[in-house]
Amino acid sequence: MGFFKPPVPPPPLPKLEITSSVNETEVHLGDEIKGSVGVKSGEELDIEEIWVELRCFESKKKIRRYQDGNLVWHEKEYWDKADIYSGPFSHLPLSRNMHVKAGFDKLFSFMVKIPSYGRETFASADDTIIWLLTEYVAVKGYKYAFKTKGSQIFVTKPSVSNKEVVREVVLIPCAYCGGLMPQTSTVCPSCGARRKG
Repeated sequence: MGFFKPPVPPPPLPKLEITSSVNETEVHLGDEIKGSVGVKSGEELDIEEIWVELRCFESKKKIRRYQDGNLVWHEKEYWDKADIYSGPFSHLPLSRNMHVKAGFDKLFSFMVKIPSYGRETFASADDTIIWLLTEYVAVKGYKYAFKTKGSQIFVTKPSVSNKEVVREVVLIPCAYCGGLMPQTSTVCPSCGARRKG
């Protein structure tokens, strides 16, 4: 009589194929990205959710100082990674709670917006910012959701156009000398008299 039960083997992976496509991978801050997620099933499954997630990561190279057993100081480089943009507001559900049969094949369209207050894509020797769009499918009976490799999105600031601003100034005659002066002036530039009216 044993006290411990043998571990239950995980269920075999489902016959599920996930594909994705996006209209653009180079966008400006504030732009929209449109795309679709294709889901094909080779067996009967219960899909709990299909969703798209937009995330932005920043990785910075840092230096850690430590002492060894001989009290000698050493420095070691490491990459510190943080999410700049993620969480529930970056999670876009496309479908929930579906029972699919073998041969299921459907496209789910989506549209996500790059926040205008975000950071642009950047890469240097000690600092990187990466935007990633990933598609997920959660299947009942599996602990982790199945996902695509993800599409890396190159994000830049919108270009600022140098538009020439033309303002129209209305000139009126001075009541004293007849010289022209701007309608908004209170004093004539020719004779110095105060404007009437």
